[in-house]
Amino acid sequence: MYRIFGKPFLGYTHTLPLGWSLLGAAFEPALMPTSTSYEPEMDDCIKVMYTFDDGGYIRVTAFDPGAGYWVNVYGSDACEVCVDGQ
Repeated sequence: MYRIFGKPFLGYTHTLPLGWSLLGAAFEPALMPTSTSYEPEMDDCIKVMYTFDDGGYIRVTAFDPGAGYWVNVYGSDACEVCVDGQ
């Protein structure tokens, strides 16, 4: 039997700069742009997200734990993404 000690993870917010960023999460819930999924017409700072699968890049609308994602942030300001640890 293993015992894990420490404080519970409550989440955090990270600000992404303009342009391309490589993101990922090794835990659940995964890193998400302000919600559990991404809809291009509903977001004002994320232009597109891609992951690499089966030899090519594919467009995605949600993050899965353990995978990496290219995220393109556009506009006049940076973009905040949130991790909810609850």
